[in-house]
Amino acid sequence: MLLPIEEVCMKKSILACFLLFVLLGLTACHEGTDMGKTVIGKSETEGGSTPTAYPVPTEMPTQAVTPTPEVTPTPLPTSTPLPTSTPLPTPTPSVVSFYMTGDLMCLGGQQNAAALKGGGYDFTPSFAYIKEQLADSDFVIGNLETLICPSFPYTAKMKYVEENCPNCNGPTEFLEAVKDAGFDVLFTCNNHSLDAGITGINETIDYLDTYGFLHTGTYKREISVAEENLENPEPESGQQEEPEGENKERFIIIEKNGIKIGLVAFTELINLRESLPKEELEEVINCYSKSYAIELIDAAKTAGADFVIAYNHWGSENTHEVREYQKSHAKVFAEAGADLVIGTHPHCLQGRELILTEDGREVPCYYSLGNLVSSMLREINDDTVLIKFTLRRVEGKVVIENTEYTACHVLDSLNGKSHVIVPVSYPLEKESQSEELREAEERILNVLQLEQ
Repeated sequence: MLLPIEEVCMKKSILACFLLFVLLGLTACHEGTDMGKTVIGKSETEGGSTPTAYPVPTEMPTQAVTPTPEVTPTPLPTSTPLPTSTPLPTPTPSVVSFYMTGDLMCLGGQQNAAALKGGGYDFTPSFAYIKEQLADSDFVIGNLETLICPSFPYTAKMKYVEENCPNCNGPTEFLEAVKDAGFDVLFTCNNHSLDAGITGINETIDYLDTYGFLHTGTYKREISVAEENLENPEPESGQQEEPEGENKERFIIIEKNGIKIGLVAFTELINLRESLPKEELEEVINCYSKSYAIELIDAAKTAGADFVIAYNHWGSENTHEVREYQKSHAKVFAEAGADLVIGTHPHCLQGRELILTEDGREVPCYYSLGNLVSSMLREINDDTVLIKFTLRRVEGKVVIENTEYTACHVLDSLNGKSHVIVPVSYPLEKESQSEELREAEERILNVLQLEQ
């Protein structure tokens, strides 16, 4: 039997234990299932529930993770590059321009003025005021009315080859100046072609080739036809014997921007014509005849010329009057297929006209462009004109699109230089020279029937 005091103590101990369990249960209900703490749970038995303490692990057990298979990225399809378009070539303009000029003379007065003290000649000042203008074109074309034959006396040394037959022969420096001025093509058949005989023709052609000129009108022959026949009376079968240096083609074709221009040249006047047999004369010089003109123009067109210029040396000197035979022969050129007719020889300007052909074409004809440069003494010998033609291909045909005129006058002296070609519009300091240009302009416009 317990003593009262012991009974009391026992009861207090049981109460304290009970309170402790209650306190722990409340704490568990308050804190839930926090990881790392002791959780109060129940064990189901028939006799009721008895509080049981379960230790909680501080770390969760490692769970085996099935590795995710690597996904190989499917490459995006490569786009096929678009083909690069080849740029179209810039179309070549079907346009060409050229200047036509008058006679290129090299007379005694010019030679004396151009002579240098140390020897040689300088003719370049004559062209100084037109050189820049001539450069504004594709071609410059003129008539070389002088021989270039150093083995024969120059004009300054021998004025005439025969009575009433002036000698026209100049030094190579004249060709240098003409080339420097911008000339590309020279006609060589005129009344002075035989002033130094066959030698004069041959040497002139040699120097033209040396300086790089295109040329037509005269042709080389080393020996006469009679001599050739004597040495080779019967050429071997299948061979055509021709003298060395002889040109086979009697025309030339110049081309720019797909346009081909044919040039044919003739002369109706030849000093010393009787010095050669007719057959040999016609071998070295293009002598005019109706049939030959038709033949050469047709040959140039057959060779591919889109546009044909026919040049002819004709007419009377020192007059503006056009003779009837000039008009008749101009008509022959036009009807034969020439598209432009240019005349020289009168040493002064002559009129112009449009020739209407049977096939409906209008062909411009300029009967004389006068002297481009000379030391001739008459006032009208110093009036000249530069004509710039512009051609264009239109619907397959090449036609003249534009024509520009530059009236010029040769001054005897300008700034210490002699025989200088000057556009009439050029401003000069000397009033007397300005007046000379104004008077020349009036004459030129009147002859060519141009508006001021």
